[in-house]
Amino acid sequence: MGSAISWIVSSEEYIPTLDAREDFLFSIYQPGNNTRQPGAWKIWNEGWDLENEPTKASPPYSQSEKLVVEQWRQQVGHLVRARIALYQTRKPDTSLKTHNPRPCQRLEASDRRACKRTEHTVFQISELLDMILRSAGPEAQIRALHISTAWRTSAMSVICSRTNVDAFCILPLCAPVEYGQVINWESETPLQPSTDEVAQFGLRMTHIRDTPCDPRIPRYFYFPAYFAQSPDLPEALAQRLNELDVDQRGEPHTRVHSVSRDADLYWLDLSQFRINPYFKSLFSEEGRFEHHLGRWEISLREEATFNSLLVNNSTSNHLLLQAVGSMQIVYPPCKSLGIYHFGDGRFKIFGTHALLRRLRREDGIRVIDLVRALHELAPALLSTWMCHAEHLRDQIKDAHWIDDLWKIPGTPRFRICLDNTDMADDCSPESLPRVWMASRESSAMYRQLGMEAHITRQPYMFAEKFRGTREGEWLPKELFEPMKSETDRHPIEWNR
Repeated sequence: MGSAISWIVSSEEYIPTLDAREDFLFSIYQPGNNTRQPGAWKIWNEGWDLENEPTKASPPYSQSEKLVVEQWRQQVGHLVRARIALYQTRKPDTSLKTHNPRPCQRLEASDRRACKRTEHTVFQISELLDMILRSAGPEAQIRALHISTAWRTSAMSVICSRTNVDAFCILPLCAPVEYGQVINWESETPLQPSTDEVAQFGLRMTHIRDTPCDPRIPRYFYFPAYFAQSPDLPEALAQRLNELDVDQRGEPHTRVHSVSRDADLYWLDLSQFRINPYFKSLFSEEGRFEHHLGRWEISLREEATFNSLLVNNSTSNHLLLQAVGSMQIVYPPCKSLGIYHFGDGRFKIFGTHALLRRLRREDGIRVIDLVRALHELAPALLSTWMCHAEHLRDQIKDAHWIDDLWKIPGTPRFRICLDNTDMADDCSPESLPRVWMASRESSAMYRQLGMEAHITRQPYMFAEKFRGTREGEWLPKELFEPMKSETDRHPIEWNR
């Protein structure tokens, strides 16, 4: 400490740093030296502007910019209010039956309308229809549920068949795996990229590395384990990933200075698994399922009742859930999944998603396990999202298009991550020691989110889409930047 102080005192021209303590020491030992600028606070304040955070006091705008800003606020406010209205739940339909219908029951009105059509006589032969649907795959089988009673019966027969490969019934036996587990290449089969995909991945990494961005703005990059944990990566590409892992290491991996993919590779995210196509189909029809950065994102339905926020409450969907509920959610089977949502949680850390529930099952998570959990949690997710959306609407009243307000997703949606059964569901800060330089509250959050499980866990949990994508969930592109600002604020930082 003494040598550090001596160096600061003797330095005639000191370059500002991000450490406010050095500014404080400089003001004590050289109070009359005007060559020293308050570097920490200057850069810190600039950092907020570089991140396009809303200003505490609006800078002076020209009259023309004032008019455009006001018009922009009105247009954006209208769009946000319209989106919020889409997710205001409707009154439940009391005519819906609460019991599970049998396949022989009459079709609903919507299904009866769909079956008013002519069909080739070949489709009236059940054996031939079974063969056609079996070859056509899950998407066609699910569509067949809406055609007619005969087609529904045939589709259910094919879906429930023990020879249906897509149901994960006759695949090679494999023990369930979990996050952070070393891959056993003799018995486990993670999905692997092709040579062309690896080449494209290398180009993508180079593009992101060369994309200009301000180094003072922290940002996490995460590459799906489908690529990053492949044993066939070129040496140079693997080395760049190793360096990125070290650069982005967080608590409690701050003392790790190097990693290597030459030893063990791990199960780290859902991109390494085959997803059950019948589960995915429950949400893909309405475009509510997205696989991004090794995570699943499942949105709630628009203009729904509390009973149908997750899945349309139709006869076809009830039958489909009965048929596929006991199937594994992924192959190889996984022991634990975490259900997260946008929210501050107990310990407010920027960029995190709060844990709603962690599912565990030693013989592998089944479709019905996840569907039931999501159905139970849907009202809480919607309520939280509505609160954040209302707050966003209030912020827009005083906002500028430079401000990055677009942290909240454009739809209330779950985030599903691969987890480990040993990760804690809840932690008491008082019972935990401090981790490295983190507070007890941060340590509790790190423990709950499983940050110690692997060096890439923090980017996996924190990495988000670029601003343009996030903002595009709320606004059309013509409202992104109506005109160049005439103030001295920094331009919009799109690459974060």
